[in-house]
Amino acid sequence: MTNHSLLKRLLPVGLLLGLLLLAISARQYPGGYNADPSSMGFYWAHNFFSDLLDPMAINGDPNVARPWAVAGVLAISLSLASFFYRFSERIPYGGSARVVRWSGIAASLFGLLVIIPSQHDIMVLLSGICTLLVFFYLMVLVMPSRQPWLKVASVVFLMLFYLATAMYFGRWMVEYLPLMQKLLLLIQAGWVVWLDHAVEREDMLPGKTAGS
Repeated sequence: MTNHSLLKRLLPVGLLLGLLLLAISARQYPGGYNADPSSMGFYWAHNFFSDLLDPMAINGDPNVARPWAVAGVLAISLSLASFFYRFSERIPYGGSARVVRWSGIAASLFGLLVIIPSQHDIMVLLSGICTLLVFFYLMVLVMPSRQPWLKVASVVFLMLFYLATAMYFGRWMVEYLPLMQKLLLLIQAGWVVWLDHAVEREDMLPGKTAGS
């Protein structure tokens, strides 16, 4: 088995591990969310993942969930950085390949640095900018392929990501942001695994399909 094949198989493992660690962290979270600071436990519809990363829970208790959340964010960030680097090697256009590689790695790095509470807001901003850029490029790159469901999924995911970004920075319908955050993370994990396993260099060439 080549290193490329091994890393491709490890991508879903790393992402699933990260999601599992975040779920464990949520189980350990003492409690509290913005609208109800005295509540107990983690509410998937009200708490953000960033609540799991703070040294203190919103209800004032020491946040014993933080180590699990840090490990989860680390696993997801490293998995995504590896994907962007490897996928960029398949892209037949040099400029696009560089944008996907370095914007993707930067987005993963900034996404990891949200574990530093004092840097959370600026890292969310920087990660969001890089993520919007790299996902737009990926969506455009898969358009020549003859995989209609992948193209539809790419467009829908990008639209949802833009919507979530507008909600976050525009402070619009913020009561739905916690749920949107979890939904996008799950869709993103599934989408990059799909891309990694279904798209090769020839799929990104106009008029070409794999095996043609």
